[in-house]
Amino acid sequence: MTRSRFSALAVAAGLALAVAPRASADLTLSETGAAVLGKTTTFTITGNPGDQYLLVVSLVNAGTLPAPHQPPSIDVGLELVTLSFTIPGWLGTIGPGGSVQLPLPFPPDISLNPLTLHFQALQHDGVLFTGKSNPCTLTPNLAYMNESTLGKMSVRRAGHTMTELADGRFLIIGGGADGLVASYGQTEMDLYDPCTQKFTKVGDLGVARTSHTATLLQDGRILVVGGAEDVLGEPVNSAEVIDPSNNFQSTPVANTMAMPRALHGASLLPDGRVLVTGGTSSFMSPADIVQNSTKSTEFYDPQTNMFSAGPNMAVPRVGQTTTTLDNGQVLIAGGFSFILVLGFPVPFVTDDAQVYTPATGAAGSFGSPILMTQDRFAHNAIKKSDGKVLLFGGAQDVFSDPFNPVATATVEEFDPSTGQFQFHGTMSVARGGCAVTLLPNDVVIVAGGAYGSINLPIPDATLDVYDGNAGLQATVQMQHVRGYFTATALPNGAVLLAGGGEEGTAPNELAFDDAELLTIP
Repeated sequence: MTRSRFSALAVAAGLALAVAPRASADLTLSETGAAVLGKTTTFTITGNPGDQYLLVVSLVNAGTLPAPHQPPSIDVGLELVTLSFTIPGWLGTIGPGGSVQLPLPFPPDISLNPLTLHFQALQHDGVLFTGKSNPCTLTPNLAYMNESTLGKMSVRRAGHTMTELADGRFLIIGGGADGLVASYGQTEMDLYDPCTQKFTKVGDLGVARTSHTATLLQDGRILVVGGAEDVLGEPVNSAEVIDPSNNFQSTPVANTMAMPRALHGASLLPDGRVLVTGGTSSFMSPADIVQNSTKSTEFYDPQTNMFSAGPNMAVPRVGQTTTTLDNGQVLIAGGFSFILVLGFPVPFVTDDAQVYTPATGAAGSFGSPILMTQDRFAHNAIKKSDGKVLLFGGAQDVFSDPFNPVATATVEEFDPSTGQFQFHGTMSVARGGCAVTLLPNDVVIVAGGAYGSINLPIPDATLDVYDGNAGLQATVQMQHVRGYFTATALPNGAVLLAGGGEEGTAPNELAFDDAELLTIP
């Protein structure tokens, strides 16, 4: 088809779009590059080989028809549609591979930052538009500069979870509206779409939860375990399974765990089961959190939809990290714990880790404790591409005040090949309750949290760019402080920072319902 005929179609857009195009499941639009100024963003249109497409850009996110009383047929405007006929590759035919990539260089012009651009691919048969892709939204910005998303979550959240789904969207589950201390769980689930930069409520949990775990099962469902509920703000022993393929319906696990758990760990095993470790059964006070921590573990079996007892760890742990290693083993590191001295529980932050070795359909076993470089809890862990595990921040013991650990800025690394930890580096500030996510080339974003002590935390609004091989690279300011939130690397290369609480000394701490996007070069 000639360019002049495409132009004729554009001029006759009112006629073409008056026949509302079907929403084509065969045409999808995605992008990588996140519209970083001075860089190239690449759009990928995926469809059937031979499909004819037109990529449209607009400044508005609602299409309109010239004919009166007609509903919008596409999701973007047509005021800039002539650009599609001048930008190379924005109209054409999908080749034999079933996809086409369209590069769009963004100039290093900060004046583009106020713009929000909306894109959509249209499918046509040579005469009429017959289908459309999902819409996609971009806000051009400089690298390491933050932008608000185009929508807020349905509720304020801290201590929530975020899970990537098979279609590239993300499910946000639960969380408390009032920070972490004395927090009460919520039931709301939101879906974040990186293409539209918006949150949409998609359902409710069967039980309100915060400080729970969410584990993606091998069949695409999500196991949600424990957490604190909404009546007394105390941990629960229930769990449920969310099915994204069935309108995010929740099904309770057939039995309950042996004990309530919050601030616990959960790890997917190679045979499809989930190992649930440690946690606490009480949120009444810092002393209760520690003294009601446990060394017990349990298995969830998706085949039976039931829990069963697992082997005990060496010590009780709450606020530990659990990381599945490349060989299927699980590293359980740190945590707040206690020992009994003359029958009285004495709290301490543990400086050891254990590696769990699974056995298909059986209990498996924990290895001997491995000494870390220091004690830590409320820290975070990331597994690098080489299989080594980095531990970031957290809080460590204060001998004179055992219920008031102090945040640390150190980073250490576990090497599965040697079974040992070693010091790796330091962050720009001590961070407890921070969020981490892994980017390509083993770059880690370590964000927010609080420095100071547990009883006197000082909220932090900075974000570190930490090279997993070379150490701290840069420090960036977030829009505001965030603690116990989620940092998530998106498929397009941006990082989503969502929710979190303003953990500090304020009498009425609140969580946030907003999110921000960090663009990465």
